[in-house]
Amino acid sequence: MNTITKVFIIINMLLALGLAYSAMTQFAYTEHWKRRWHQDTQKLAEQLNFVRDRISEHSFAQTHAETARDRIDAEYRLATAEIEQLKQQATEMDVRLTNARNEVNSKEIQIQANNRQIDSLQRSLQIARDRAAELNHIAQVSRAVAFQLNVKLAEVEDDLNNAQTAKHRLETHLQDMERQTQRKDAWLALLRTRHADIYDNITSDTIRGPEVVRGLVAAVRENPQGQQDLVMLTVRQDEMQDNMEGMEFIIYRGNEYIVKVRVVRVLDDMVACRVITDSWNREGTPIRQGDLAQNRLF
Repeated sequence: MNTITKVFIIINMLLALGLAYSAMTQFAYTEHWKRRWHQDTQKLAEQLNFVRDRISEHSFAQTHAETARDRIDAEYRLATAEIEQLKQQATEMDVRLTNARNEVNSKEIQIQANNRQIDSLQRSLQIARDRAAELNHIAQVSRAVAFQLNVKLAEVEDDLNNAQTAKHRLETHLQDMERQTQRKDAWLALLRTRHADIYDNITSDTIRGPEVVRGLVAAVRENPQGQQDLVMLTVRQDEMQDNMEGMEFIIYRGNEYIVKVRVVRVLDDMVACRVITDSWNREGTPIRQGDLAQNRLF
């Protein structure tokens, strides 16, 4: 084998080795990018699934919040309508009570006038009787006059009886009016028990200062530990104040104190409050929708 042949064989071996190295490098590069593509695709799919789950959770939470808002709006409208109806009924009761009192006063004035008339008739009767006693001493001459006085006396007695009958009717009517007044007082007592704020507005002669702010529990949120920590209160527009953040409210139900809350944010006609954890009552009564709230209790 000559030198040229050996050189040619060596060159072929080097070329074969170069081609093998190039093929191996190309194969490794291709496999590396395949693995990268597979990993990136898998990671992107996981991210897409995570985003899809977050979108679903957000949609569910938004739907739940809208449903709660609609329910709260409906309850607020029903409560407002009931309050207006109770105010109207209270106004009607006040008008009826005023008319009844005026009628009672008129009847009392009439009874007093009748009593004065009765007294006058009694005095007249006494005078007539005295006169008749004096005239009885005159025998035949005064008989005609005595007869006329007796007729007048009978008429006066009839008037007296009629006046007494009218007085009895007036007393009976006055008793009926007193019973009606007692029923109205019972209605007012029931209104005071169920709607104390309306009763105060009806019976109070003074207007409360602007420092008194009242609210109604619209929603309650619990933290992950199951403890109530966030309360949403609805407040009337005329009682809203500019510096309500930091204001403390007392939540109560009837005559039962529950807890204190502090305003952290004002939202239009609602305020968001945090529960003051060390202010719960001894029983730890939970807050419910519809509970009353007020910054001051009198």
